[in-house]
Amino acid sequence: MSVHTDIQTLYLTVYNRPADWKGLLYWTEQLEAKGLEAVNQAFTQVPEFDELYAGQSPEQQVNTLYQHLLGRDAEAGGRDYWAAKLDEGISLAEVARFIADAAEGEDATAFESRLDNAQDHTYGEIIDTLYVGYYGRTADKEGKAYWLEAMKSAEGDLDPIIEAFGNSDEYVEQYGGIDTESQLDALYNKLFSREPDPEGASYWAEQLNSGALTLSSLAFTLAQAAAADDTKALENNIQAANSPELEPTPEPEPTPEPEPTPEPEPTPEPEPTPEPEPTPEPEPTPEPEPTPEPEPTHLRLELPLGDGWMSGSNSINFDLVFQSAAMLDDVSLQGGGTLSISASSSSLGGVTTASYSISAANGAANGTLDLDFAVSDENADSLTVEIQGLTVNGESLGNTSYVVEGNSLVEEVALEDDHGDSSADATAIELGTSVDGIIEIVSDKDVFAVELEEGQRYLFQMTPEDLDTANISLSDSMGFFVDSSYDQDLAQFSYVAESSGTYYLEASGLGDDDAGDYSVMVEEVALEDDHGDSSADATAIELGTSVDGTIEIVSDNDVFAVELEEGQRYLFQMTPEDLDTANISLSDSMGFFVDSSYDQDLAQFSYVAESSGTYYLEASGLGDDDAGDYSVMVEEVALEDDHGDSSADATAIELGTSVDGTIEIVSDKDVFAVELEEGQRYLFQMTPEDLDTANISLSDSMGFFVDSSYDQDLAQFSYVAESSGTYYLEASGLGDDDAGDYSVMVEEVALEDDHGDSSADATAIELGTSVDGTIEIVSDNDVFAVELEEGQRYLFQMTPEDLDTANISLSDSMGFFVDSSYDQDLAQFSYVAESSGTYYLEASGLGDDDAGDYSVMVEEVALEDDHGDSSADATAIELGTSVDGTIEIVSDKDVFAVELEEGQRYLFQMTPEDLDTADISLSDSMGFFVDSSYDQDLAQFSYVAESSGTYYLEASGLGDDDTGDYSVLVEEVGITTGDDVVIA
Repeated sequence: MSVHTDIQTLYLTVYNRPADWKGLLYWTEQLEAKGLEAVNQAFTQVPEFDELYAGQSPEQQVNTLYQHLLGRDAEAGGRDYWAAKLDEGISLAEVARFIADAAEGEDATAFESRLDNAQDHTYGEIIDTLYVGYYGRTADKEGKAYWLEAMKSAEGDLDPIIEAFGNSDEYVEQYGGIDTESQLDALYNKLFSREPDPEGASYWAEQLNSGALTLSSLAFTLAQAAAADDTKALENNIQAANSPELEPTPEPEPTPEPEPTPEPEPTPEPEPTPEPEPTPEPEPTPEPEPTPEPEPTHLRLELPLGDGWMSGSNSINFDLVFQSAAMLDDVSLQGGGTLSISASSSSLGGVTTASYSISAANGAANGTLDLDFAVSDENADSLTVEIQGLTVNGESLGNTSYVVEGNSLVEEVALEDDHGDSSADATAIELGTSVDGIIEIVSDKDVFAVELEEGQRYLFQMTPEDLDTANISLSDSMGFFVDSSYDQDLAQFSYVAESSGTYYLEASGLGDDDAGDYSVMVEEVALEDDHGDSSADATAIELGTSVDGTIEIVSDNDVFAVELEEGQRYLFQMTPEDLDTANISLSDSMGFFVDSSYDQDLAQFSYVAESSGTYYLEASGLGDDDAGDYSVMVEEVALEDDHGDSSADATAIELGTSVDGTIEIVSDKDVFAVELEEGQRYLFQMTPEDLDTANISLSDSMGFFVDSSYDQDLAQFSYVAESSGTYYLEASGLGDDDAGDYSVMVEEVALEDDHGDSSADATAIELGTSVDGTIEIVSDNDVFAVELEEGQRYLFQMTPEDLDTANISLSDSMGFFVDSSYDQDLAQFSYVAESSGTYYLEASGLGDDDAGDYSVMVEEVALEDDHGDSSADATAIELGTSVDGTIEIVSDKDVFAVELEEGQRYLFQMTPEDLDTADISLSDSMGFFVDSSYDQDLAQFSYVAESSGTYYLEASGLGDDDTGDYSVLVEEVGITTGDDVVIA
């Protein structure tokens, strides 16, 4: 991966969005200066990371990574494998990188697509900034495309691009002939819509005059160094430049941007002669109305109206919803009478809705209305009908559903979606008005559109009635996530709108069987805030002085500005009074995250300032209803540190010698330098004395992460050095109040290894033959090579003898991950080889002290599979028909093909018989993940098809020994969505 790709991957992992351009450049500098592991750790310490991943199990964390990076849920094997790696101490950011690197086929395509889109977005922001900064105008389409391609080709190297802009005729003409003061005045006005302040003008003039900065790089340097207010002004200027209504009358197309002269402007291909308006294919001659089947079946619904129906100006109004295979053929009153009928109908996705207004001109009736339906299927003996909005003489009788069987009535629930599922058909809501809704079926969601104004705070609430859990999420007009909340009593959050416009609030249940009623409300909050919410209106605090504050409402945050000096250590503390949880986060003057902490008693961390300047401390509560009082304090720490905090001032240690150390204060860390030799195995250990938890991490000479471990008794791992040189061992405590004494030691391990550690020295094994092995030391792994044939299924097993947990993982000949399993009794999985060749099975223990004996075996499986394992040999299933299946062996899966129609909602269900857990997953015709569910009783979800075509439902068990029988069913659900199409 390139450096920019690494940073974008982190942004997609943690924020599920592209990097902003300043963030990309900042973290690129950090990565090049401190190494990827340091940046990985910084990303995992931001509050957003905690909000997203805190409280999730390792399996759930892995699944979230898969969704963010690949757009799908993790398969059971991959989920368990990476969860085990998290348990071993590998960071989530590192696992994200491994997942991205190992992506193949459709996964690789999905990841590359997300990455490309992210790079286009971020590079596009840089290009917009360059155009506004250097030319004071928007980028023309061809110019932007040209520079976007140039940035990608240069892998994001900005120097030649900035030089090209800064030496272009257009820029030189504007700034080349004027003095430094005028240059700065013009650039400040163009970028930030203001005059330069005297200090800023003096500083930048000195930079130019001393040669530290050139005129060609000045505009971009000013934009990059802009503080919060100027950054906002620059964004506004870019937005204004890109607004069509503000575009200046096009001057003659400016000479194509600076060299390299863009390849001769592609002669604008002659306006593609508008392909002759596709002659509207002759309106498909409405195929002659299919001649009705011999004699349509007639089914009659008798609708009791009560004694109030007599004669005169009596009237009935109602809507009917029924299958499109039927039509209302006749309406009559028992007892006689003349009816006047007005009707209209519409149809979508196999459901017909008809609206009726019926009145009786004269005659008496006994209060029963007969509705006679003609059903086109001559074999039909029943029909589902829902009567909605029934009123008799102005009195509402509500909604009722029936299954009509001959002349008998049987009630049944039918569904009509009360609110649309997307922003396209969102329900508009007024501020301050509560709106009711129903999650009619699992996976249903209701979307509401609301107009917000920049700078105003709003409170968003969802109250479940008989819905188990309320789940709300807000997105802006571009569809980017803003905030979310879920709760069994009241899901809520507040938000200060960053721009005016339409926002979308999505309401849903949580879980595989959560459906029911709820209400949502959005209202303005008139908030007298004691401390500002951003760096622009932060409260200045003095060192050593405690400052009180109040979180007035959920999602409120208070920001404090404090001056720090380079090289000095500071202690940051937040004490909750009647706030449930104190949550603090520190950012530098550029707005980049430094550190954070949350705790119910005292949130605290310490930090050695890397540069002098203003830093911003953000204080908030944690949770959906956390508001109340607190106090914050920042103070200098006079610290005599026994060991340095970085590789630059690391303490050198000798092999085999124990070294004592002290974590003097929270967030302190001690770094040790040790010389290792290629090919030699070493054991790294940290023993806590009065430190609660020992936490060690090893990095190579380039700063890249190697391995880590933490434990309350003995943190340890072993490692075979891949190259000779200096390695750095970092020791620390774990938690917000962990300080105390410890000792570390690194020693050589003279290991007679029974099986090699890599594919290069793997032990060849024969099919069907059990092979014994020993994990001689923590972190040891044994690798076995086995020949597999394409299309054959194999069973892989590892049995621990005195090893605590057996852990096996299979890779193909290229080293790409295939599947894995771990278990205390028998780790096993099966796999159908996708190609013939050598595969590598890695066996190890799990945990920081797991060593011992084991055996492994690989054998062919002669399997008569009832349903195919892939879309290529999927079993076709009919809607509404239950199909039985069997998971014959671990890792078996059965794939079913089903035809879906755009706009129709479908319910997917899998019922385990003697299978422990049903696990289903749906993919579209391109193989992209749609939805999934697993449950021990009934796995189910619903989905509105986004396009017509073949979809694939994969059924499997969950776990390393889950086999047995099951049944699957896919059926239409009568929830209509989208616009009606009038047909009568």
